[in-house]
Amino acid sequence: MALAAAAVAAEGKGKEPIKLPPPVAAALSAAQEALRNGQPQQALERLSAYKGEDHALRHLLLGHACVRLGKLDQAAAAYQRALEMDAEMRQAGLALAQVRGRQRKWPDAARLMGRYVRLDDCEADLLLQVVVLLAMSGKEE
Repeated sequence: MALAAAAVAAEGKGKEPIKLPPPVAAALSAAQEALRNGQPQQALERLSAYKGEDHALRHLLLGHACVRLGKLDQAAAAYQRALEMDAEMRQAGLALAQVRGRQRKWPDAARLMGRYVRLDDCEADLLLQVVVLLAMSGKEE
């Protein structure tokens, strides 16, 4: 699945495909392929080295690479930057919520889940994460 098509599928039904300039699309596709092939360090290096036009999808993929490398602070920063560029980027919001949960920052994770999870059309595992985060936010350390 192409990067633009995947982003649209994840972001919601009925949206127009994201139009990316060819250099941005090529860089993001190469990084996405590295992630798909289990090479998060290569994806991180490609995305960090890219000096062209910036895009929220670049930061989303940076976050994914950092999570896979266990760099949760860097992942959170990347997802936050994606949200600064596109506040409605649901994938970045959900990913940031999951990172905050792994960092045991329960209230922040629950707040993000509350904003980005659509209870009427979410999958069971995502709904379970919402319940766990809400429960944990009440037991703040």
